[in-house]
Amino acid sequence: MKSATFEIEGFCSCCPPAEEVLAALRDLDFRPDFSLDALSFPDSVALAPMPAQYFYEGPCGVGVIYLAGVDPEGKNLPFHSSRFWICAQMCVHWGCCGWKVQQRAVSVLAGRWRYSLWRDGQSRKHLTIDGRGYPLIPGWWRTLSTCRV
Repeated sequence: MKSATFEIEGFCSCCPPAEEVLAALRDLDFRPDFSLDALSFPDSVALAPMPAQYFYEGPCGVGVIYLAGVDPEGKNLPFHSSRFWICAQMCVHWGCCGWKVQQRAVSVLAGRWRYSLWRDGQSRKHLTIDGRGYPLIPGWWRTLSTCRV
């Protein structure tokens, strides 16, 4: 069975508390995997502070990373106060649930914190979120519809 990793990045104009993010994801059967506390460095070190990071594991191997603050690597990133990554293994057949779980996670996060900008993690192209909150991913359905189970 073929599979590929598909990553969606979300840039949020607000910085929701980690507890709210966890509550939203728990409704989708995600659980906390691990977290990293925020790091700050002395002025003598030329490193930007690193916001807290939260890692969640969901059904079908879907993972969510929440960066609770501005990405210090973000010189060429869209404006944001926090950032999400939602990664899924996309199996190339209809029986795989990873893409469905990923869509549901994006839908919930985009619906809860509306001022988010979503983009494909590989091509950096912006994704349109449809009326239900699902990302419209170019070529996704074409790939899935040509598969044989």
